[in-house]
Amino acid sequence: ALERVLADEGLRVGEWFGCLGDECGWVSGEAVGAGLAGAGETVGEVLSSVVSSQPKRLAVADGERRWSYGELWLRAAAVSRALQTAGLVPGERVGLVGGHDGPLLAGLLGIVLAGGAYVPLEPWQPQSRWEAVRAAQGLRRVVTVAGEAERAASLGLPLVVVESLPADAGGEALVAVSPDAPVYVLHTSGTTGAPRAVMQTQAGLLWQLARYAGSLGLGREDRLSWLSGYGYDAALQDVFGALLSGASLHAVDVQGGGLDGAGVLARLADAGVTVLHATPTVYRYLLGAELSCRHELGSLRWVVLGGEAARASDLALLASRLGPGVGLVNGYGLTECTVATRWVGDARSRLRGEWLPLGRPVGPLSLRLESAPGEAGWCGEIVLRAAGLAAGEGEGESRVYRTGDLAYWRADGELMYAGRRDAQVQLGGRRLELDEVAAVLERHAAVRAAAAAVWPGPDGVLRLAGYYEAAAELDPAELRAHCRGWLADWAVPVAWLRLARLPRRANGKLDRDALPAPRWGAAGRRLPAGELERQIAGLCAELLGRETIGADDDFFALGGHSLLALQLIARIREQT
Repeated sequence: ALERVLADEGLRVGEWFGCLGDECGWVSGEAVGAGLAGAGETVGEVLSSVVSSQPKRLAVADGERRWSYGELWLRAAAVSRALQTAGLVPGERVGLVGGHDGPLLAGLLGIVLAGGAYVPLEPWQPQSRWEAVRAAQGLRRVVTVAGEAERAASLGLPLVVVESLPADAGGEALVAVSPDAPVYVLHTSGTTGAPRAVMQTQAGLLWQLARYAGSLGLGREDRLSWLSGYGYDAALQDVFGALLSGASLHAVDVQGGGLDGAGVLARLADAGVTVLHATPTVYRYLLGAELSCRHELGSLRWVVLGGEAARASDLALLASRLGPGVGLVNGYGLTECTVATRWVGDARSRLRGEWLPLGRPVGPLSLRLESAPGEAGWCGEIVLRAAGLAAGEGEGESRVYRTGDLAYWRADGELMYAGRRDAQVQLGGRRLELDEVAAVLERHAAVRAAAAAVWPGPDGVLRLAGYYEAAAELDPAELRAHCRGWLADWAVPVAWLRLARLPRRANGKLDRDALPAPRWGAAGRRLPAGELERQIAGLCAELLGRETIGADDDFFALGGHSLLALQLIARIREQT
């Protein structure tokens, strides 16, 4: 992987590597600011401190709804008291089903105030995943919102519906818990076909948030965007980074809110956001839209990217759209750490190569590269050491986590990403184990063996391909339907290849590098008929990077996703 990076960037070892052999060791994080606005050893205590100091300040806005800190606290307190009355014990895991708005936030905070640990169950996830998470975490109850109560009831567990509770101040809302008590359990892709749990403690979350808030200098005058789904660690930075700093949180549902890129930008501009946090894919979608006087982003001071590899062209886009007063942060982190390193630039920064650096560690965290376990060097696997890591070996400050990501040090002290040691990839800011896709495919009765790989599509965006051994060619629609019973839509392959035998190395393991490239250009059997069908098919083909599209083709099966669908709708409106 490192050799490929060098070839792409035209780098020479002697010129660009900053340390060799035994000279490389633990690199400590850069100092950050003061961190959170409130005081306390648990999340509830810090939030209570913030609410007490500014009950009338805006806490969260989503569309027309605007809740002050005091009102948000009352609604979260109602959830907390309902859970306590129902017999919740401190540390108990509680399912959370909602949308992208204030009621979801009240439900999440209510679980935390009651001493529980929230476990996101997102509506787009298949029922099989919900059942697997329920069994693994021993869920006994679910907090949900009115619009998702019917789906949440499918688990057969007692429900607490946020909107059905009176927002009054009676009773104690905050339950005392240990700083070592769990506060959430997120689930990422697992190699066995089952979701992998990542648990964080109250103290660990505060450690993460203090580093994030301090690195950006967050304060009460800040207004943070909330674009990421609540099941991802990116939402932790937005939600808790804002509320525990006394700032305001502005929720915009990019993928399910019915807004195109211009509409999302208009919402953020009207809110006067100061910190825009997004994956590079969403950032390009938003800033690549045509800006107008409706999109006054003069309040913006930070654009924070994370979840995917960021390119030098992302900095150029910032320079052309937002000017020199806005800083760009390329953050690197994992669900286990949220933010580990960051690189900071602006319109005046000069780069060499295609990719943005990962930068240096943030706050009280150390990092080193290991060419082999225990052997530090100028390149190798990124290994983290800190007290607040959600998973790892050891205790306290000696807690160590091996990320599986490969990197190398440049001579200027910047860290550069160089790929993965295993079969994990990032698609749209989401972590995906390719072995999970293969495991699901192999559950199909006709599939003897399977594999998955990502390839750049015609538009350069990474897309997922599935490979299988079978006695006969299988219908792609049948394979897609089978996968959707276990995987979210974004994790279902968009191209399928039947192979007589999967390529394997001498040791019998899959040779993923020898998998053939997929064919992206297959058109449907029926050609578009009539002017309207031809126009829409042409727009679809343009967005998907294909020469032609059949009238019966599935837009999403060909690699489309929700952001592309929003662009398609906007272009149809322009032409009809």
